[in-house]
Amino acid sequence: MTALSHRPIATGLAIALLALSCGLPAPASDSAPARSAKSELSLQIEENDQVTLSDLRDIGLCLEQIKQQAVNIYEEATRKKVPRSASAEIKDPSELNDSLPEPSSAYLPVRPEWVVFYVGTMEPIIHLFKQDVRATHNDGKFFVPRGTGKRFHTIFKEYETLVAKLNEHLSNLFDENGRKDNNSAIASEATRIHRVAEAMEKLRVESFNLVKNAGESPELEEVDIAPSPEVDPDRD
Repeated sequence: MTALSHRPIATGLAIALLALSCGLPAPASDSAPARSAKSELSLQIEENDQVTLSDLRDIGLCLEQIKQQAVNIYEEATRKKVPRSASAEIKDPSELNDSLPEPSSAYLPVRPEWVVFYVGTMEPIIHLFKQDVRATHNDGKFFVPRGTGKRFHTIFKEYETLVAKLNEHLSNLFDENGRKDNNSAIASEATRIHRVAEAMEKLRVESFNLVKNAGESPELEEVDIAPSPEVDPDRD
């Protein structure tokens, strides 16, 4: 079960090992493929690959988008026929659950085109996170305030694992979308995506505080990252 914090979409996630500025994806068109071949987001890399507060804030905005779309997908999977006694008020779910309390037959069928629409916002951002990880491995290093390098190295490894989990659950959504009686499966994957994003947010907050507490213009240290077998940052 994942409890939701009802706050505006404007705060953050993950750690920017490269200076990654996250823009919003282009609106999906009717002819757009279910999964894009290349991200529409852009990476802007500073000369010294230094982790900054702005980087961490921008990635936070990206993660808020992922969490919001996960909630939207969960709501799509848990729609029921509306009884005459119902109120017109639309309420957000107070929590996301790994398994639904009722079988899929108790819910209205999941509309595949809506899942594609919501996933169309998440997929380019997750692809960008993957590019960020691979590019950091390719560079072999990034810079953080002196005295924080050991912790940032651990944070990067945790971040890398969570990015892989995001992509795994996204792939599962693609596989489940369009299948019969898939409400429970779709809701479950949405819940897991939201949970992973929340875990990444905790890393982002810790990273933000490490950089902030170092003060203005701190001395920097280099964090070495071993090369990755996947050397092409544009490869899926």
